[in-house]
Amino acid sequence: MRASRSLAALLWLAAAAAVPEELAKASDVVYLLGNMPQGLRTEWLGAYEKLGKTKRWRSGLCDGRYIYVNQQDKTKLM
Repeated sequence: MRASRSLAALLWLAAAAAVPEELAKASDVVYLLGNMPQGLRTEWLGAYEKLGKTKRWRSGLCDGRYIYVNQQDKTKLM
């Protein structure tokens, strides 16, 4: 049983180490485009840039993912 826990821990560490490689492939800009049902929430459409490191998010990540900010309205994040 102890060996299986050690193996599980090693697999988890290997998976955690692979995350930065996947993040390196992330785009610097994401575009939300298209028609919205009944024209709702169109204010969220547009270009979003990677936020980068901030005082609040020192690593530039939130829950292991990049944060993107709307180019026109800096209060809109994804």
